[in-house]
Amino acid sequence: MPVDKQKMNCCEKLSKRSLIALNSICMLSALIAIIGGVVVKINLGSYLNHLAVGNLKTATEFLATAPIVFIILGCFITVISLLGCCGAHLENLFLLKVYKVTLLLVLSALAVTAALTFTFKSSVQQALFIALTNFFHTYNNTREVMDLIQTNIDCCGVNSSLDWNYNDIWKERAQEISDRDNLILGTSPVPDSCCIDIEAGCGLANSAEDVSTGIYTDGCAGKFWNYLSANGDTIGISGLVVAAILLCSIVFTCFVINYVDESGDFVI
Repeated sequence: MPVDKQKMNCCEKLSKRSLIALNSICMLSALIAIIGGVVVKINLGSYLNHLAVGNLKTATEFLATAPIVFIILGCFITVISLLGCCGAHLENLFLLKVYKVTLLLVLSALAVTAALTFTFKSSVQQALFIALTNFFHTYNNTREVMDLIQTNIDCCGVNSSLDWNYNDIWKERAQEISDRDNLILGTSPVPDSCCIDIEAGCGLANSAEDVSTGIYTDGCAGKFWNYLSANGDTIGISGLVVAAILLCSIVFTCFVINYVDESGDFVI
C-alpha cells in the first residue's frame, strides 16, 4: 500500500475514533450542564422571583432563564451526540452533515448564553445594592423578601446588622411587637431572620453591647452578590467548556466528512 494511502487511512481512523470519543465526552458534559442547570435553578429560583423588579428585572429574568436554557441544550446535545456517534460508526455522510450543522447552531446558542450570563452578572451588583436598600427601607411591605434573604444567606441588613438601628419603620414595628407579645426590647433590635438560631423575639432582644452575640453581622449586599456571582460563573463556565468540546467535535466532523467525500468509504 502506498505511504500516502497509509497516512490517509491513519487520519481516517484517528478522525473517526476522535469524533466518537468527543461525542461521548459531549454526552457527559451535557449531563453535567443539565445537573448544573437544575442546581442553579433550585438555588436561585426563590430569590430571583422576588428580585425581578425595578433595576434588577432584566438581569434577574435572564439569570432565571439561563439555567433552563442550559437544561434544554443539555438534553438536545445528548440526542445530537448520539446522532454523531451513529453517523461516524455507520459512515453515513448525511447524518454527519446534519450533525455538523446542528452542532454549529448549538455552539452559537451556548456561546451567546454564556457571554450574556457574564455580561448580566457584572451589571447586577449595583442594581442588587439599590434593590436591597429599597427593600430595607420599605420593610413593612417587603418583609418576606428581606427575611428570605437574611435567613438563607446568613446575613443581616444591607451593609451590616447595624443598619437596622437607622431604620425607623423597623424600630416602630419592633416596639409594636414588643408591646403586643410582652417581649424584651434591646437597644439594637433586629428582625428574627438575623438570628443564628431563630426563635420568636430572638432579634428584638439584641443590644448594642453584645451585637455580635446570636445574630449574623455581615451585610446582605456583599454576601448575596458573592452568592449570585458564584452561580452566574457556574452557568457561564459550564457553557464555555461545553462549547469548546463542541468546537473540537465540529473540527473532527469536517475531517471525517472530507475523507468520506474523497474516498466514498471508511477504514475501520
